[in-house]
Amino acid sequence: MAAVKILIIGIALLHPIIPFGDGLQQGNLMYRIMPESFLHYFEAFDGQWYIQIAEEGYQKKPVLFSECNYNFFPLYPMLIRAVAFASQSTSLAALIISYACTFVMALLFYRLLRMDHDEQTSWRALLYMLIFPGAFFFSAAYTEALYMMCLMGAFYLGRKNLWIPASLCGFLAAFTRKPGVFIIIPLLALYLIDKKARNEKIRPDIAALILIPLAPVFFAFYISTITGDFMSIFKTTTTWGAKLSIPIISYFHDWNRCTILAYHGGLIDRIATLIFAAMLIPMWKRIRKDYWLHAFLVIFVPLTVGTTGSMVRYLTASFPHFLYLSETTADEGKSAVVTVVFSVLLGIYTLLSVNWYWV
Repeated sequence: MAAVKILIIGIALLHPIIPFGDGLQQGNLMYRIMPESFLHYFEAFDGQWYIQIAEEGYQKKPVLFSECNYNFFPLYPMLIRAVAFASQSTSLAALIISYACTFVMALLFYRLLRMDHDEQTSWRALLYMLIFPGAFFFSAAYTEALYMMCLMGAFYLGRKNLWIPASLCGFLAAFTRKPGVFIIIPLLALYLIDKKARNEKIRPDIAALILIPLAPVFFAFYISTITGDFMSIFKTTTTWGAKLSIPIISYFHDWNRCTILAYHGGLIDRIATLIFAAMLIPMWKRIRKDYWLHAFLVIFVPLTVGTTGSMVRYLTASFPHFLYLSETTADEGKSAVVTVVFSVLLGIYTLLSVNWYWV
């Protein structure tokens, strides 16, 4: 894991070899006039918003154009603000949190897999997740590392039959990102599957899962004290370009304007989505059904908002795909191919991301 982090930092240091991206022209330099230090190169796009929230808090009026900052859920900026008391830098605090959460996430993921799989399969799955192109965001001022840590904690503790702490982890995942609330579905499946396997009756501890949907409720209530409208966090999604859509329609949206990388879904996002969706078919018979449900939701929930934008980043949360890929590439040659392809793409994504190109 440390080697991957060092690789990302090393590649990021090469940022001057390509021109700075078009974030300025798109209005995405909303908080820094230009990156003022090396740390700021890891704050492109969403990272700017989390830093702004950590430093200035949620605001009633739009921060940029018609976009309000309460579109972003609060756990990550709250932690940035807390850690910044010691680091004296929100930029440094954001990366400290991401790096620390990546370490804990990796440990939980490995221990989760070791419940059912051998050491080699588990290590290979972990490697694939850490070098997947979207894994760059584990090293940026984004919620990916924190979200995945909470996600892994929920599944691991659920497998340990510790449902109150598992549900608390689910609550924290839902307090980190909007899609986090959907973790209640695979966790409920996990609960029922394990009860059936143990020939046990449903117990009152299943009620702990209600903590998860309470996360957006609490956030909505807090924002309503600022805006006067309980529905503000739900209404703001439309000003960010999201619109309810059928996944297949989202996949082909703006197809005529599709380039390799694009804000509303580039060719790489669409190819990755198609591959991950196709993998769900053989995965049905190879992995646990609660894992499969999570993988399904990771793919199809983002597609309900009318775009394939950022799908490579979102797909990084589908740990069952990396488990399946590990199981089917036990051969050294196949594993080497996956490792090389992922590593090259991770390098490209890193170089583009730190130069503020949309990936």
